[in-house]
Amino acid sequence: MVQRYIRNQAEHHKKQSFADEFRAILSKHKIAFDEDRLFEDEFHG
Repeated sequence: MVQRYIRNQAEHHKKQSFADEFRAILSKHKIAFDEDRLFEDEFHG
């Protein structure tokens, strides 16, 4: 099951970016985050 999940990541992320999926997971679990700093190293660094 894990191997299939990993194999399908490229296809999955054609539909939804990692960043969007991560934000959705945080929101679903009511985890507060600072949008400006969420991907600080990736987008601002």
